[in-house]
Amino acid sequence: MGRRVSCAAILLIACILMVACGSRPTATPPPSPPIRAPTSTATLTQTPTSTATITSTPTPTIPPTPRPTDTPTITPTPTPTATSIPTPTPTRIPPRPQAQGPLQVHPSNPRYFADGSGKAIYLTGSHNWHNLQDISMSDPPRVFDYDGYLDFMEQRNHNFMRMWRWEMPKYKYDSFPDFAYCSPHPWERTGPGVAGDGKPKFDLTRLDQAYFDRLRSRVIAAQERGIYVSVMLFEGHAMRKATYGWFSHPFHVDNNVNGIDGDLDGDGDPDVVSANRDMNSLTIFRNPGSDFQTSRRNQRRAF
Repeated sequence: MGRRVSCAAILLIACILMVACGSRPTATPPPSPPIRAPTSTATLTQTPTSTATITSTPTPTIPPTPRPTDTPTITPTPTPTATSIPTPTPTRIPPRPQAQGPLQVHPSNPRYFADGSGKAIYLTGSHNWHNLQDISMSDPPRVFDYDGYLDFMEQRNHNFMRMWRWEMPKYKYDSFPDFAYCSPHPWERTGPGVAGDGKPKFDLTRLDQAYFDRLRSRVIAAQERGIYVSVMLFEGHAMRKATYGWFSHPFHVDNNVNGIDGDLDGDGDPDVVSANRDMNSLTIFRNPGSDFQTSRRNQRRAF
């Protein structure tokens, strides 16, 4: 009996299991996969960095307000440097008509000159001591810019110059720091012998063609600019006013090969001879031998 119960129990249990297996079981959700932390590479790829954000919307920088105790920054002012200021070039005026000469006294108004056509001419100009001969305190003297001189006069509508002639090859005024040298001169320096300035003596019978070629070309150049020229043959200023000068003059007896002596009374100073063509006469002006002349004579002899 006991064995039958056990079998019956086993059958009952089997039936229960069969019923259980035959019924629809409730679905159980699968377990969620584990969540892994994103790597740094994925984060940089998906999320824009802070650098990109700053670039697109820059934040203005506001300087701090200085406190009263702050020392202000002083910017030094640059020291100005000396710079050469270019001289403006004057505008060249249209060329003027050539000077029509020679000039003569105006027939109805003697206060004016008249040109070759009889037109009254008002003369005005700018003087330069070097417009014929080259003069400077160097030997040979510095060459004078004659074309620049003509430009200066033409730009200012000047129409007259005195073409100055110096007689002394070497001379010195009291105001000069050193001797001045002058060339060319009307006569050739052929020698033999040495003049007071250390160069060959003059031959007063032989004219230096280069001197007269220069004189002629400069007068023509002035005429083409509408400028009248007064030509000097002698000057006499340095003979009477220069402290040293007569020692180098071509008419000093020691400076020419012809025996010409401009010191007629032998007092060491030159004498001036004036010729009057209308009166057909010669006038000789001898130096008076005053204290001033005696002082100059002693200075020359000391030299």
